[in-house]
Amino acid sequence: MNEDLIPAIIAYEGEAACYAVALFHEAGITDVDEWLSRYTACDQAYLLHYYRVGEKRNFCTFWREDVPRVWPKAIPPFTPTKRVFRMDGIVI
Repeated sequence: MNEDLIPAIIAYEGEAACYAVALFHEAGITDVDEWLSRYTACDQAYLLHYYRVGEKRNFCTFWREDVPRVWPKAIPPFTPTKRVFRMDGIVI
């Protein structure tokens, strides 16, 4: 694994967790923030270990109680766009 990619991976995973908290809040679920923060930290630690060592360990061994809190992030607007791909055509 290229160590230079790790900050981008962590940033991506962290941003995804922020959107997850925001979705929970939009659904009226506001009591899972601490759990999701711990889950996110556990998931990141698991992924980093796997990427660096190539070893799959029990997910729960990466669980920690004292982790930074994940805060909700506003979800940007999304407009679906139909795209045409070459492979969608007819091949003769």
